[in-house]
Amino acid sequence: MKASVIISDVNSQGMLIASVYSTVTQDLPCQDFEILLPINNEINFEDLQLLRAIQSEHSNLHLIDSTGSNRSQAINTACKLAKGDILLFTESHCLAPRNWIRKFVEQFKDKKIKLSLGTTISVASASPVSIAESKQQKQSTDNSIKLGLDKSYFDFHNCAIRKDSFWELNGLNEEIPIFAEFDFGARAVDQGRSIKKSNGTVLHFNDTSLARHSLIISAQGENKMKLYLQKDEKYIRRYFPMPKLIRFKRILVPFRRSIELALIFLKNVWIIGFVLTVILNMPSAQVSFFRQFAIASHRLGTIKALSKTQPRKRK
Repeated sequence: MKASVIISDVNSQGMLIASVYSTVTQDLPCQDFEILLPINNEINFEDLQLLRAIQSEHSNLHLIDSTGSNRSQAINTACKLAKGDILLFTESHCLAPRNWIRKFVEQFKDKKIKLSLGTTISVASASPVSIAESKQQKQSTDNSIKLGLDKSYFDFHNCAIRKDSFWELNGLNEEIPIFAEFDFGARAVDQGRSIKKSNGTVLHFNDTSLARHSLIISAQGENKMKLYLQKDEKYIRRYFPMPKLIRFKRILVPFRRSIELALIFLKNVWIIGFVLTVILNMPSAQVSFFRQFAIASHRLGTIKALSKTQPRKRK
């Protein structure tokens, strides 16, 4: 059984080369797996030269030109080129242990398994932003488990799927590149598939900034609202609860600009509060202010999407 690893280059945080090297040096014969890395304009010249040097020693590393493609389009293209029976996904700020691929390959010998999700261990840098984000992410994960949303959770930091199953589900939604894998997992479960657990782990390096985190969270909010406008309310309520936005969607649109300005103001207030708690060394308060900052950023994205996309007629 051949495996194809697709590395999504998102916010690599200087980890791209280490991430690629951790996947090409797995404890399997090189003919049993391949690594596919979509290349875009964000990769600097130095990293590109290092990647080509690694490729000269590891012929199973394939660099794919994805200039002009969004994240979903680049991953879909990589999956079309993949020769493996199973597709493994990780991201460019993650490190995989040497037995990572083998664990998925062993698990997928069970023909009943179609999708699998491994464990992602967050490793934060010493920056207050990274520490707060890691803690806030844990709170969000715990909340998702309480709501029963973990059964459809599918994350490209550490997961695998049979190639035929990937295309049976029509691949990734290319209109929501920052939210595509979460929608993919929900569609899989909605169509009767289950996401199994793998005992494989990857290390997820977290060294972000407030500005970068705000951009990512805002884009997720925008993608999430686009998804809502594509899907019926039952699907959204089940997998991506947004009750307030669903209820007040029509009321919000005419006041979009005013709401955007209010959210920008609130976001800056939470940033000031976060900085003050860092100065005053108040760790618990840091997480609280960071969470409110993230919520404001997310809502800002959803409001922007409301004015850009027209809802489809629902049957």
